[in-house]
Parts: sequence; structure tokens; C-alpha cells
Amino acid sequence: MFDVVLSDGRLKTKCVLAPKMNHLVRTGKLAAHSILRGMARSF
Repeated sequence: MFDVVLSDGRLKTKCVLAPKMNHLVRTGKLAAHSILRGMARSF
């Protein structure tokens, strides 16, 4: 189980990486201080 902190540069939130995504950490595809690109969503 891995903790993940997501930030948009202004706000941040801490969450837990879904267990089925652990392979991204173990294979080095998701490392500390990684920059992720995604779609913006507003709620």
C-alpha cells in the first residue's frame, strides 16, 4: 500500500494508491516527485 500526495501547485490532498496500481511504483513508472498529467475536472 502506498500513500500518494496530489497537488495542483496551490492545493494538495493525501490519498492511498489503489492496490492494483502498486505495479507502477514497483516498476519505477511512478516514482517520488513524479509529475502526472491528467484531465481537469470540476465538481
